Amino acid sequence: MVLTGVLVASCVTVPRVAPLSVADVIGLAKAGTADADIIQRIDQTYSVFRLTAADVVRLKTEGVSEAVIDHMLATYTRWAVARERYYHYWGPPPHPRFLGPPPW
Repeated sequence: MVLTGVLVASCVTVPRVAPLSVADVIGLAKAGTADADIIQRIDQTYSVFRLTAADVVRLKTEGVSEAVIDHMLATYTRWAVARERYYHYWGPPPHPRFLGPPPW
C-alpha cells in the first residue's frame, strides 16, 4: 500500500514555465530587474531567441543592457550546439514516413 502511494506521488509532473519573449525581457528591464535575474529567468525558462538586427536595436532603445542582449544572442547558438550533440549521439529523429503505418 505504501509503495503504491510512493509510485503515484513520483508520477506527478511539474508544469513547465512558458519561455520568455522579447517583449517579456523588455518588460523586465523596464521594471528595473537586475541583469543577473533576467539572465537567470531566461535560463530557467529555456528561452531561445533568434534575434534579428532590428530586434537588437529595439532591445537597446528600450533600455536592455548589453549583457542581457549578449546572453539572448547566445541562446540560439547554445541550443544549436546541444541539438547537434544530441543528433551525433542518438542520430536524427526518424522521418514520419519511415515509422510504419498508423496504429489504427
